[in-house]
Parts: sequence; structure tokens; C-alpha cells
Amino acid sequence: MHLSMPLRIAFWQLMIGIVGGLLWWVLWGWKAAWAALFGGGIGALLSLYVALRFSAVDDASPRDRVSTFYRAEVMKFVLAVVLFSIAALLFADVYIPLITTFIAGLTAYWVALLRIKD
Repeated sequence: MHLSMPLRIAFWQLMIGIVGGLLWWVLWGWKAAWAALFGGGIGALLSLYVALRFSAVDDASPRDRVSTFYRAEVMKFVLAVVLFSIAALLFADVYIPLITTFIAGLTAYWVALLRIKD
């Protein structure tokens, strides 16, 4: 199965979220694990949203592609604010697992950049 680079990034962010959830479960228990899964899920969901929005304009003009990209990024920011606000309400006492797992998921972008061939 061949996934595009944006979908692979979302997939690896989800995998990092699952591993982070397992690690935080061992360290702090179930609530920390759920918070970590939520953090990993936020990253994967935001990446998936942009990937799906941008893939819908494959045959569009360059101007339309750039416009779609910027609109998707603005909506991604709005979604991030909403999702992190919900997370703050649900996981206020275990916010560190959520944030650390979200940040760990960002490494999927760096790994993806290393894998791009000239």
C-alpha cells in the first residue's frame, strides 16, 4: 500500500501517539495515557485535515492550489485552538503527557523531510 507523504506523516503521528499513550500509561496511569493519545490524535487529525483538503485540488491551477493551502492552514489553526481548548478542559491535571506526545508527533515532519529524495 502506497501512501502519499502527508498521509504517511499523519499515520506516523498516530503511531507516535499510541506509543506515547502506552509509555504514559506505564508512568502515570490511564488518565495520562488518554491525555497522551489525545495529544497524538490532535497532531494526526490536523495533518490529515490539511492532507485531505490539499489533495482535493490536484488538477487545480497554481493560484487555486495556493489559495486552498492557505485556507486549509487557517482552518488547521482554528481546529488546533478548539482541540487544545477541549484538551485543557478534559486533561488539566495531566496536560504534560498531552503536550509531550503532541510535540513528539511533530518529529514525523522532520523524518519525512529526511526521506525526501532529490
